[in-house]
Formats: sequence, C-alpha cells, structure tokens
Amino acid sequence: MTDFDLIAAEYDAQFSSSEIGAKQRQRVWKYLLRHTASEQKVLELNCGTGIDAQFLGKRCQSVHATDLSTEMIAAAKERNSLDNVSFQKLGIQALSEVKGHYDLIFSNFGGLNCISPEEWSLAGKEINRLLNTNGSFIAVIMSRKCLWERFYFRLKKDSKNQRRRISKQAVMANIGHQKVATWYYGPTDIQYFLEKKLSHVRTKPIGLFLPPTYLESYFQKNKGMLKALSFMESFSLSSDWLSNRADHYLIHFKKQQQ
Repeated sequence: MTDFDLIAAEYDAQFSSSEIGAKQRQRVWKYLLRHTASEQKVLELNCGTGIDAQFLGKRCQSVHATDLSTEMIAAAKERNSLDNVSFQKLGIQALSEVKGHYDLIFSNFGGLNCISPEEWSLAGKEINRLLNTNGSFIAVIMSRKCLWERFYFRLKKDSKNQRRRISKQAVMANIGHQKVATWYYGPTDIQYFLEKKLSHVRTKPIGLFLPPTYLESYFQKNKGMLKALSFMESFSLSSDWLSNRADHYLIHFKKQQQ
C-alpha cells in the first residue's frame, strides 16, 4: 500500500475540490485548451482521482492515465464516464512498460515531485521514447522558491519549513494526514533531467498570487481576498521569470524532428 492509497478517499475534498485547488486547476486547463486537439493521444502520469483524464478525454482522441496508487486508480475509474479514457496502475518508475507513442504526456500538480532525481533521469529517457515527433510534454511541478510558503512559515516563525523547498534532499511533506517524501525542482532541473532532448517551449507560474491549498480554511473566511488574488492570478501566466516563485509552475517541452 502506498501513502497515496491512504489519502485517496480525502484527496478530492482537500485538494481537487477545494476552492483554491479548483482555481489553480483552471489555470492549467486554460493552457491545455490552447495546446491540445481532437486527434491527439495522451499519456497522463500520476492521474490521481482522474479529474484531468476526464477533461482531456473530452478534448482529445484518447487518454491513457496511470498512477501508482491502487485506490487513486479505483477512484478515477469510478469517476470516468468516457470510452476513450483508460487507466493503469503504474508508477513513473515503470514507464518502460508503456507501449506505443503519444502526442502529449502530461502530469499535473506535483506528481513528479514524488520521485527522486535518479528516478527523474530514467523517466526523462522514457518520456522522450514515448513522445511522437512534435509531441509535447507538459508538467505542473511544485517550485523551489514559493513566495507564499516563505511568507506563511515566516509568520509562524517556523524557520525550518520556511526554506524547506530549497533542500536538494527529500522533504517529508504533509499530504492530507500522511507524510510523503517530496523533492522540489526548479525549471532548470527539469531541463537537465530531460538531457536537452526536448525543446523548451515555455514556463508559467501556477499559484503566484493564488495561495497553496493548505491555506484553504483561512481563505474560506476571507473570500473577498481570494477573489482579488484570483483576479491578479489571471494576469500571471505571462510572468515566465516568476514561475519558480509560485506554488507550482507549468513547464512545456516539445519533441522536435531528430
């Protein structure tokens, strides 16, 4: 049983269905709408409870969604109502088992922060193998220099957690009621793992003004402030240089003709 099996039942309530989580996801979907098409075949990594698989399934030809957690896959299958979306219990460490080629490989909201640098390097080779020429790899990664997190933990006078994301080692981060080994990566780290075999398209902040989801309870009591921050967030997708200061960043690569 994985850590994510233990939190699958509460995952949507704490993250996906939270107001902050939904607003951050809308930013990602807005970008995907501009970079997906009806003829595309999609491979999703760390699909969780299948919300993004459903969204992409309505947009693209087919979606094959994977996750290491048995319970997450079960929840995703229960949610799914589309014939062109399939699910497989599979960790990123086992991408060599995936066959075929894809026009888009996608991973949302920090799933790729749950693998070590060594595992990332191996995954990078498999991502390159699985992508069609002109295919895209789009991932949403937890950043290393989140301004919100530094500010929040500074107010709490928690110096250890204030700078936890800059650690090069795994950090035991709270995901629901579980602690999960988490590595924080900057955009240049991702380019390094991909060995420059894919061309960088752009990097965008997700959660520069919108806060992390663990502040949901505070902003439920201050909805006017959250509305204002959401309005400010709507202009932040053009702020590439601030991506590593947001809660997450979206990074997009493309496989060119070799």
